[in-house]
Amino acid sequence: MTENKLENDWVKKLKKYKAERDDVFLTFDLKKIEQFYEAYKDLLGFSVLPPDIALYCDAMRTILRMDKATPEQKEKAQALLNDYRGDNHGRK
Repeated sequence: MTENKLENDWVKKLKKYKAERDDVFLTFDLKKIEQFYEAYKDLLGFSVLPPDIALYCDAMRTILRMDKATPEQKEKAQALLNDYRGDNHGRK
């Protein structure tokens, strides 16, 4: 496979990733978000997926930066991040 072909395949996959990302993240569904990350883990540089909470927090932070997200969706994403930070998940 030529370098140009590899680059074109990567660019196509990146475009598909960006097109699907917003719709998947805006479902706020952890299973769908995890499946999305699994499908694109090679593009994202993961050999294995991080813990669910890391994926979910990353998705929520991404929603905060999305033009497509409504103010209500951004508020929900921020509230979920705040809940996670407040819980500390066993950390002191």
